[in-house]
Amino acid sequence: MKKSKSFLLGLLLIFSFIANAQDEKVNDKKLFNKITLEGKWGKISGLMFGDYYDVIDQNHEEYKELNGFWFRRIYFTYENKLSKTITVRLRLELASSGDFNAESEAILPLVKDAYLKWRFKPNHELLVGISESPTWRTVEKTWGHRFLEKTPLDLQKWGSSRDFGIGVRGNITSNGKLKYYFMLGNGSGNKTEVNKGKKLLSSITWFPIDKLIFEVYGDWNDNTGHTDWITGQIFGAYKGPKFVLGMQYAIQDRLGEMQDNTFHIFSSFATYKLNNKWGLVGRIDRNFDPNPKGESISYIPFNDTASNIFYVFGVDFKPWKNVTFTPNIEVVSYDENNVGITPGNDVYGRITFYWKF
Repeated sequence: MKKSKSFLLGLLLIFSFIANAQDEKVNDKKLFNKITLEGKWGKISGLMFGDYYDVIDQNHEEYKELNGFWFRRIYFTYENKLSKTITVRLRLELASSGDFNAESEAILPLVKDAYLKWRFKPNHELLVGISESPTWRTVEKTWGHRFLEKTPLDLQKWGSSRDFGIGVRGNITSNGKLKYYFMLGNGSGNKTEVNKGKKLLSSITWFPIDKLIFEVYGDWNDNTGHTDWITGQIFGAYKGPKFVLGMQYAIQDRLGEMQDNTFHIFSSFATYKLNNKWGLVGRIDRNFDPNPKGESISYIPFNDTASNIFYVFGVDFKPWKNVTFTPNIEVVSYDENNVGITPGNDVYGRITFYWKF
């Protein structure tokens, strides 16, 4: 019901924007590019990405040879600059469930972003509401292929890309080569708060030269009882005009949840732009420990009994601006588990599509 109300509210806002825009005497070009609300200019944007997928091989026999289309994300975003220093943003997200066991689940909206941003001093920002967390913000922007696959910590459910709380970010040095991002949130993502604890998140990012990036990240999620999650990550990348190479290592302690409560991930990715239309992309994640939540990972469930190596390789084709098609393959290769069984490989062939407006 809440999701339906959010969607209806979004539609009402859109229609009110259009109605107000029609009251203004503007030409067709302006009406196409800008929509008004109470006389103030706002901006509407969005994106969509998904796949045609084919399950070539999978540990679950019933998943083998499944194929079809799905949207993994649809974003519809409205932004309005209330003053020189104040901006508001509302983003709705829609997606297919990504659950191979779901037979007829409809695509329903949820609130992805809902915040007020205050820009103060030269290069500092304060955000209040549901906003982007620093957990994999830098990694995802450098990776540049979120439409192809989530970054490692996102994929393995180590945290959330959003949280409800207060964040502050900006430059430590005047030249912008050293940046910070601190956040205090519920620790429940964009969902309702479920306990008395809160989550502290922080990152320091350093750009020693234009093409190099280094980041240190840490968070502490004060969960119910003695089940806190503590995460640390280091990330480094070279980002040139045609070639991007990135590496990260992360560790997470889940206190009191299980006997083996420490998890490790190492990941490396590379992209290469052949020309304006074609490019290559690849990534390898080494998951040193079985993921107890592996079976619930959307679109690509992992076996939850064995450590593994995850591979993704693809070829980007951009026929038009802001439109990309990427034929790709994803493979999960498992180690022997605690009972001496090595699960078979998971193999997915996909044609991934992405466009934004």
